[in-house]
Amino acid sequence: GAAGTGKTALVTQAKNAYCMDFDNGMLTARNLQDKFTPLRHEIEFDTYKDYNLTAPTAWMKAKQKITRIAEKAHRGTWEFDALVIDSITGMGRQCQNQIFFDAGLLGQTLGNQGLKLYGHIVADLENYIQIITALPCLTIVVTHELPLTIGAGESAETSLMPRIIGTKLPSKLPEFFDEVWYTMVKKQGAEFIASWKPRYHRESRTRSGKFQELKHNDIGLAGLLKEINFNV
Repeated sequence: GAAGTGKTALVTQAKNAYCMDFDNGMLTARNLQDKFTPLRHEIEFDTYKDYNLTAPTAWMKAKQKITRIAEKAHRGTWEFDALVIDSITGMGRQCQNQIFFDAGLLGQTLGNQGLKLYGHIVADLENYIQIITALPCLTIVVTHELPLTIGAGESAETSLMPRIIGTKLPSKLPEFFDEVWYTMVKKQGAEFIASWKPRYHRESRTRSGKFQELKHNDIGLAGLLKEINFNV
């Protein structure tokens, strides 16, 4: 979904969950005052975002953390019931920072090496996305939206894709997930909507057989999960 549609506020309601915060969104989420505030104050999180790009470390720390989570989760010894990634858009930025830095090209003109480096970024991201989505627990991943316009003039059409690095990865990303929800705001900000109705211009789907739009600022994450028959 777009910025300001309540994505972080929604996913950080997950119970007994660990959040990997790549966007520093928890600063906002923990200060938001509504009936779900106590749930957001319970979630454990770490921030994985580089502020000193002359010595990036966020992506390496994130990869180590994901590997440890996977090892424990598959052994049945991980102390949490859910993993939240906020967001995979930010995750891609940290990966890019690290790979450009390792190549000595952070902030430089890429030239002919650019295509090869982006290939490394996409491969690294896809590898860890596969690890995340194979976890034997509830996994919730946030992504920002990327409007793509195809064609020109009256025949032009705009599609909303996940905002993540790569030419093919944005359209491929939804394949990794059972549920793809789209968030939006209606009625001048009074209603925050989560939708899994299929739409030709955006990727959204559900395995529940229920195609609807719900006010997530009313029923929260637990209410949405209940609607798709996921026990919480």
